[in-house]
Amino acid sequence: MWSIHARIFRALGISPLVSVSHVPDPKNVSKSAISLDIPPLYAKTDGDVRLPTWYLPSLYRATSMFDSDFYEDVSQRVLQFVGKLAQLRAKFKERPRFTTLSSEPFYAALVRYTLEGVVSLKSDASLQLYNGAFFKALKSLISRTKSSSVYNYLGFCVLVHVSPLLSNEFETMSHAQMAWMSQRWQSSWALWQRCIWFIDDMNPNLLLGVFAKYAKTHMRLVNVSSVTERLRRVFRARMPDLQWCAGERAKSCLSFINGTSIKVVDFNATRTTLPDAGNMTTGFFLEEYVAFKRRRVETSLSKPKAGWRSVFSLFASTPGFDVETRTLYLPSVPFLDLFHDTDLDLLVRYPYTAHDVYRLLLKQLVQHVFSSVAQTPGTPQSCDRYKLAEPDSFGSVEELLLDVTAWELAFRHFSGTKWEGYVFPGNHSTERSFFIFAAMGKCHNAIPVAPSTQLAIRSGKEEMRAINEAFANTRVFGNLWGCNNRTVMNPEAKCNLWKS
Repeated sequence: MWSIHARIFRALGISPLVSVSHVPDPKNVSKSAISLDIPPLYAKTDGDVRLPTWYLPSLYRATSMFDSDFYEDVSQRVLQFVGKLAQLRAKFKERPRFTTLSSEPFYAALVRYTLEGVVSLKSDASLQLYNGAFFKALKSLISRTKSSSVYNYLGFCVLVHVSPLLSNEFETMSHAQMAWMSQRWQSSWALWQRCIWFIDDMNPNLLLGVFAKYAKTHMRLVNVSSVTERLRRVFRARMPDLQWCAGERAKSCLSFINGTSIKVVDFNATRTTLPDAGNMTTGFFLEEYVAFKRRRVETSLSKPKAGWRSVFSLFASTPGFDVETRTLYLPSVPFLDLFHDTDLDLLVRYPYTAHDVYRLLLKQLVQHVFSSVAQTPGTPQSCDRYKLAEPDSFGSVEELLLDVTAWELAFRHFSGTKWEGYVFPGNHSTERSFFIFAAMGKCHNAIPVAPSTQLAIRSGKEEMRAINEAFANTRVFGNLWGCNNRTVMNPEAKCNLWKS
C-alpha cells in the first residue's frame, strides 16, 4: 500500500497522505531524523477552502468505487476522514513525539518506500511524529480497509481532495471521469493512475494556486543548473551513437548541440525584478517569460495572450525551447525545496528531468536536421503512414519513438546508480511501457503478456483498436518490432535509434 503512496510522491512531487522530510535529531544534532507530518496541501494557511458546488457529487462518486460488500462502512469512514482533512490548519500544532522506525512498523514501511534508493535507513533511525490525531485516524482508516480499496482511496485522495485547489475548469472532467470510473471500481489502481495523469496536466493551476506560496529563496538553483549542464554533456557525448547523426550530418548535429544552452527559470529572481509576475491569480507563463528574455524589455507577464497553452506554464514540469535563441528553459518548480531542507527533491526528479531534457533536445535536433518530425530518422519511411492514437499527446509512431529514445538514454545514463529505480518501472501507460521495454529488449522480463490483454482496460474502443492495429495488424510495424497480439512480447528486431 505504501508503495503506491511512494509512486505518487515521486511522480507528482506531492504527498497524498503523509509529508516525509528530514529534521535534525534532537538527541544528536549531527544526524537527521525522519519527520512525518500532515501534507502541506491539507494544512491550509489561508483559512478554509471554499469547496466548489461539484465537489461533493464527485466525492460521493469516488466513494462508490469501494467494494460493494462493505461499501457503507468504508465510504462513511472516508467521508468523515476527508471532512476532517478539509478543516485542518497549520495552526493546530502539537508537540512532536520522537520514536524509532523499529518501534513504528506501520510508518517504517512508508518511510522506506518513499526514500528507497535515495538514502539507506537503519531500524534505530529516529522518527518524529507530528499531529498524532491525524495519524491515528489515518492508521484506523487503512487498517479497516481492504488493499484494493486502499488503492482507490489513495487515488480518491489525490483526485478529489486536491481538486478544490484547482480551478472550476476541473468540473467537467471530474464529473465525466468519476461517472466512468464508478462503474469499473474493480480495476482499482490502474484507473486511478489515469486520473492522476489528468491532475498532472492541471499542475500549472495547482501550483499557481497552492505551491507558489511555498517558494523559498534557498532553492538550490546552483545544483539544478549543474545537473542540467551535466545532462547536456551526456547527450552530446552519446550523439555520435545516433545512427542518423553520422556521416555528413555529424558536423551539423554537433554544431547545433554546442550552440544550445540550458537555463533554469529562477522564479524568485523574476518576482523581484518584475513585480507583476508575482500576481499568481491569472498565471505566469513560460511563453511570456521566454519572450521577455529575448526582447529584454519589461512586459506584463500576468496577462496571458490569446492562444496561450498552460503546458508551458512556469510551474509545469516540462521544459520549453526557444528556437530563436536556441535555449532550453527548465522550470524550477520541480526542484523547489517545499517539504524539507535536503536534496531529496533533486534526487527524485533527476531521472524525470533527464528524460524531459533528452526528449526536447532530440526533437529540436530532428527538426534542425530534417524538415519535419514525420521524417524521423531510424524508422522506415512507411512507418509515418500509421498514426498511433496515444492518449499522452504523441501524434505519431515517430514522436513516440523519440520519447522511447529519450527514456533509453536516461536508463543507460542511470543504470547501476542510486537513481536507477526512478527510471524503471516508471509511471507510464501500458503502450508506452511496451515501446520503452521493447527498445531496451526487456519485453520478455517486464510485460510477458500480449498487448491485446494488457490493453483490455483501456477506455475507448476506437483508441484501443488504433493501438492494437499499430501493435499487430500493421505488417510493417509488426515486422519492425517482431511481435504481434498473438505472441508474447519478445521482439527479435527492435526499432532502436541508438546503436547497441
